[in-house]
Amino acid sequence: MQANQRRIRLSFDAARLAARRLADCSDLQSSFDPARNILRCSDAGGTEVCQLLLPLPLLLDPPDSKSLAQGFEKLPLAVPPYLLLLIQAGNAALAYCEEGEPVYSKVIRKYMVRKSQGKAQISYLKSKGKSRLGSRVRLAQSLLFFEEINALICDWWDIGPPQRILYSCPVRLWPHLFQSKLAPPFAQRDERLRKIPLDVHTPRLEELQRINRIIRGGALTVARGPLPPLIRHTLADLLPPSEID
Repeated sequence: MQANQRRIRLSFDAARLAARRLADCSDLQSSFDPARNILRCSDAGGTEVCQLLLPLPLLLDPPDSKSLAQGFEKLPLAVPPYLLLLIQAGNAALAYCEEGEPVYSKVIRKYMVRKSQGKAQISYLKSKGKSRLGSRVRLAQSLLFFEEINALICDWWDIGPPQRILYSCPVRLWPHLFQSKLAPPFAQRDERLRKIPLDVHTPRLEELQRINRIIRGGALTVARGPLPPLIRHTLADLLPPSEID
């Protein structure tokens, strides 16, 4: 988000209705980016007036540009089940969510970071860093870390495969989830995977709850200042009163 823009948080229901109304508005030119769950709307002159981020748990087929409104009419009335994975070196917070709320959750902590360096060294340890006792301990803990994560995911998977897998994980660590002795029940390029576009602090239960509150809803991004009249007219009853004036 740019400095001259503001973001208005929306509930799941408000975001779902906003998508239908914006796509159905004849005075707007709308396009949908399924990779980011973003609906972009421009005025008749081609100037973008807003972006609508739809709730991340929604798995949407790319609707035809000529039938966006019809596509959004098929959005579910309730938040579908999803898996939430927050993973950092030695810390993970995981949840299986139904209707936007964690039904099962777990925090996992392991010693896999060398304090003097402050980052995981699993790749280094596997190749040439195992001579010292501390290194061997960190490697063993690192392997166990991903095995425990995958074991938990497999247990929850038996409840019913989620429609979306939302994750936050450093690029260097993510492949280790799939190289673990116990593999996860989904492939590394599973279409249900979606990276969470937020800054995530150390994964704890509180952080898991904070991130979940954000991703289960939507967000409308507009320019700072008064709302564009067209957006105000179309979405007035869906926006918080403090954001309208």
